[in-house]
Amino acid sequence: MRRVGIIGLGNVGATAAFNLFTHGYCDEIVLLDVNEAKMQAEAIDLLDTLPVNEHEVKVYYGDWDKLGEADVIIAGFGVKVTSSSEELAINSRNARSVGEKIKASGFNGVIINIANPCDVITTVLQRTTELPKNRVFGIGTMLDSVRLRRVISEKLKLNSKQIGGFVLGEHGLCDFIAWSTVNHDFSENEQAEIAKQAKENAEKLIGGKGFTNWAVTSAAMELVRSVLTDEHFYTVCSVYVEEYGIYLGFPAVIGKHGVEKIAQLSLSSDEELRLQEAVALIKEHLTKID
Repeated sequence: MRRVGIIGLGNVGATAAFNLFTHGYCDEIVLLDVNEAKMQAEAIDLLDTLPVNEHEVKVYYGDWDKLGEADVIIAGFGVKVTSSSEELAINSRNARSVGEKIKASGFNGVIINIANPCDVITTVLQRTTELPKNRVFGIGTMLDSVRLRRVISEKLKLNSKQIGGFVLGEHGLCDFIAWSTVNHDFSENEQAEIAKQAKENAEKLIGGKGFTNWAVTSAAMELVRSVLTDEHFYTVCSVYVEEYGIYLGFPAVIGKHGVEKIAQLSLSSDEELRLQEAVALIKEHLTKID
C-alpha cells in the first residue's frame, strides 16, 4: 500500500491531493492542516469523487500518527506574506513544529518540501526530523526550470519535452539560468530575451491570479511519482550538495530513496560565481534562524 501525507492544504496542497487522488499514484492519503474545518472539507470533497473516480483511494485526516507508515510526505505548510523576512521567520518556525511532529510519528520515508523559502525550510525539516539528507529535499528551482523550458520550446517551436536546461541556485532572489545546461545554443541577446520572457510570464501569473498551483503541483507530482516508482528521474530541485554544505537548486537523480545521486556539472566561470552568490545568500538566511 502506497501512502502519501500532505501537510498544508492551501492552493498547492489541495491541488496535490486531487492529483494524487485521480491519477492513482497512491492507495492512501493523509491530509493535515491547522484549519480543521478546511481539512475535513477537503477530505469530504475528495471522497465525493469516488463514485466517478477511476481509482479507489483511502483518505485519513487530522491524524499525525498516520504519517508513520507513509512513503512520502509533501510539506506545503507555508504562510504567504508580503515580506521575505517575515516569510523566513514564520515558515522556519512552522517547519520546526512540523518536523517535530513528523519525527514523533516514526516516519522513515521521503519528504518533499514545497514551502518557501524552499532551501532554508528544507534544511530546517531535515535538521528537525534528523532523517538522512538524501531523504529530505525540496522542489527548489524545478518550477523555474519548467518555465524556462516552456519559453524555449515556444521560441524553437518544439515539444517542451525536447528541451533540456536548468535554473540553479536559491529559489527566490538568487537563482539563475545555467545556459551551459541548455541543450540548444542561443546568442547573448536571445538568452536575455528568453530570460525576460520567463520572468514576465511569472509576474503576469502572480499578478493575474495571486498564486501558482497547476505548474508547481505538476512538478511536485513528478517528484512523488519518481520516489514511489523508483524512476530515477533526472531533474533539478533543492538538494543537499556536500561541496557547498547546504541545500540549493541543483540537478540530481530522484528515486525510491529520495536523492539517489547529485549531478556533476561543468559550469562556466560566470555560472560558478552566480552559484557561489546563491550559496552565500542561503547561508546568510540560515544564520538568521539558528
